[in-house]
Amino acid sequence: MFFIHGGGMCLGDLDYEHTTAVKICEELGVLVVSSGYRKAPEHPHPAQVNDCYAALCWMSDNATSLDFDLERLAIFGGSAGGNLALATALKARDLAGPALAYIMALYPMVDHRHATPSAHQITDTGVWDRKTNIEAWEWFLAGQTPDAYAAPLHAENLAGLPPTFIDVGTADVFRDEDIALAQRLLASGVPTELHVYPGVYHAAEHYAPDAEAARHMWSVRIRALSKALRIQLTPTPTDTSADTDTDTDTDTDTDSNGHHN
Repeated sequence: MFFIHGGGMCLGDLDYEHTTAVKICEELGVLVVSSGYRKAPEHPHPAQVNDCYAALCWMSDNATSLDFDLERLAIFGGSAGGNLALATALKARDLAGPALAYIMALYPMVDHRHATPSAHQITDTGVWDRKTNIEAWEWFLAGQTPDAYAAPLHAENLAGLPPTFIDVGTADVFRDEDIALAQRLLASGVPTELHVYPGVYHAAEHYAPDAEAARHMWSVRIRALSKALRIQLTPTPTDTSADTDTDTDTDTDTDSNGHHN
């Protein structure tokens, strides 16, 4: 799996989400390659997606020595990393680059306009809200008009992307843009799984990892990754990953036909 950390395009490093990369590696038994990237404001767009795409190509080119199955290459990122996961996948599609089997974009940062209801409602969470988001986008774009690789929600064509997983909380500034992105992906024929969690704020699972909502979110993610990568999970007596989505009202799942599960 190709892993891209978050940080609003201007924060973080390879250690930023090391715990998450290790969690995926241990729970799924997969190889995880974690990519860093240059940060704004010193390095505005497209430095970030160029770095991630170069790292993805390196991973693909070295599949034999890294000993992984190229047909099960997935890309994963949260927040700004979710943006870059989508942008890197778009670039790989456009340049006939590495073939991706799956995208997992957690609460991705995909809209530069700050015009949605959630972009106006989420103003004082103390985590990532309207003010910090506006500042990060200004640094990231540095006066440029965003292209598809900067703001994936506004890509002219989303068709041809691999199956995509998106999750976001209702108290997240990115809530409405992520829902809109899932709708656009579905309309473009991309198999898309969307989860919207009531009361959950941006990156809540990092701040409250032992909360029931955080545990549920991770069980859903691990289950989705295992299915996409054709990995058989071994249930344990305390494992919740085998639970069905019908036992909770904390998410909304939509398949590629628009049906709710």
